Amino acid sequence: MELPNLFVLLLLGIAVIPAITASVPIVKLHNAARPGTMMPVVGLGTGSYGSYYKNDSDVEEAVYNWLITGGRRIDASLSYNDQVPVGKAIRRSSIPRNQIFVTSKIGPGLPLGYQDTLSQFDEILRTLDTTYIDLLLIHWPGPSENSTDPACTGPSSSPRLCRQSTWRAMEDIFLRGDARAIGVSNFEENHLHDILSLQSLVPSVNQ
Repeated sequence: MELPNLFVLLLLGIAVIPAITASVPIVKLHNAARPGTMMPVVGLGTGSYGSYYKNDSDVEEAVYNWLITGGRRIDASLSYNDQVPVGKAIRRSSIPRNQIFVTSKIGPGLPLGYQDTLSQFDEILRTLDTTYIDLLLIHWPGPSENSTDPACTGPSSSPRLCRQSTWRAMEDIFLRGDARAIGVSNFEENHLHDILSLQSLVPSVNQ
């Protein structure tokens, strides 16, 4: 559960959830997740849908106040264009990185496919100024625009092949230890079948 509507109160520095976050439940992630990976069930969504976020300083202030009032899960994405202030808020809070659960996402509106996914992930680490992501998701099942992957563009491409190529890159990111867990977001049953048919790693979540 993300709580983007807390933005205004968090921006004002009002401690809206100290009683909740003091005992917020956590769940253990399975499948494509490192052993012992625990995710808080309550998190702050940072997507700039609507008019929640006016500028980078607003984002930083909201995330900072979320953290100092006890929040420990943050949902970010390159497509939200707010990862730099999210990273600044994490550093400003002085809370150890291993005590904060950070989710980020590949796409949408950014190219899918194997190499494009690896490139996006490098940008995710750079903009958040972190060395790893707790949960990395494919934000949307497709379609992909401006991809360099033949599975995603060209005469032999298909949405199914593009999703599979993207997932292969996600697996490699996970296996090299740069993401503690990987999964998908907004996938319907047929999209999940495309991943499961690879008979490889199973997504840890479908957000």
